[in-house]
Amino acid sequence: MSPYLGDVLDQPRALAALLDSAPSIVAVPGAVGLAKRPRVIISGMGSSHYAGFELWATLVRLGVSAWWVETAQLLDMADGMVAPRSLLWLTSQSGESAETVALLDRLPSDHVHVVGVTNNPDSRLGRAADTRIDLVAGDEATVSTKSYVNTLAVVRLVTAQLTGVADDAVLSLRATVDSLASYLAGVREHVADVGDFASGRHLVLTGRGSAAASALTAGLILKEAAKIPVEGMTAGALRHGVIELAGPGLAVVLFDHGTGTHRDQNLRLAGDLAAAGTEIGWVSIDSMNGSRSLPAPVGLEIDLAIRDAAASQTLSFALAQRSGVNAGDFTFASKITDVL
Repeated sequence: MSPYLGDVLDQPRALAALLDSAPSIVAVPGAVGLAKRPRVIISGMGSSHYAGFELWATLVRLGVSAWWVETAQLLDMADGMVAPRSLLWLTSQSGESAETVALLDRLPSDHVHVVGVTNNPDSRLGRAADTRIDLVAGDEATVSTKSYVNTLAVVRLVTAQLTGVADDAVLSLRATVDSLASYLAGVREHVADVGDFASGRHLVLTGRGSAAASALTAGLILKEAAKIPVEGMTAGALRHGVIELAGPGLAVVLFDHGTGTHRDQNLRLAGDLAAAGTEIGWVSIDSMNGSRSLPAPVGLEIDLAIRDAAASQTLSFALAQRSGVNAGDFTFASKITDVL
């Protein structure tokens, strides 16, 4: 068993461990006055950043002045963005990412509140945070797997508390543990089920709203784990010029959360792409008019962002196998990116 596969299979245990601390997590928004702050900045790098999308979207819907900014960009803009009484929601699974450490060195600690979400409580972020949320995922070898899933769960719990449905979120996440465990028990079969999807084609991953954040993460995971050049982007961005790639040389994965107008827009986009010869794969809550569904966990109460993560991991194993590389092995990257 590769270290990456071992981390993937350990995700249900890690998620269950996090849920044991759910009461303390849902207490954070009230304790820090999250919805009452004059400014909230949500930031991270890579999957740590993408996982924060739904928190930003929820705060904006609640009328909070909130920004979702990658930490590398925030470093360039911090002087103008970080106002008195700002709350910075910083996520770094290692707690030692170079951008996060540099930002902490620049913050005016006397008038900002830092919430640090990290898998390493003894890290620079863990020690500097005014309020710390521990991911309790355990060690990871390379690609972020269980720490990413647990970050998604933290965001789900916090947003649910903000919108008054925390109890429902806990039940959903506990059901997700079971669905994820059942799915991963047959992960080798699911990898085989990917078959020849996207074989010989360029690959784009896309979605809308929170599903777009899943697509961005999937693009990162597939590059890291399968060593293939893929692109994750919003479905709106795909429409704007990128659609010129449509045709027999392209495959597109649509992450779909089945909500509101997004479903109709996704179906219309998929139809236009398919008409040009593009191969379409869906990660969706149901079958999309008989179109090809890619392997993913199922369940009535499953968390859709976590479902998307498992589907992306499955695809990474299949594409790595096809390319003849060991999934998840790093050649140039490191687990902790400590150089700017």
